Amino acid sequence: MIGLQIPEIYWDDENAVSLLVEYFTRRRSSGDLFYSGAHFERLGGGGDAEHVADRFDSNDLLLRLNS
Repeated sequence: MIGLQIPEIYWDDENAVSLLVEYFTRRRSSGDLFYSGAHFERLGGGGDAEHVADRFDSNDLLLRLNS
């Protein structure tokens, strides 16, 4: 099994939070989100929505194909 190596920058809580905030909130001058992946948590009602939580569905396959 290959071990997961987490980059050092993510071990600092402040840096990690800053990167996440930028990823999900940074916008282009046109107003749309800068990173396309920032939209994925809303696909299909969100991954924590009761009807999709803790299971795979077609939206999960779509995410894999597009990421």
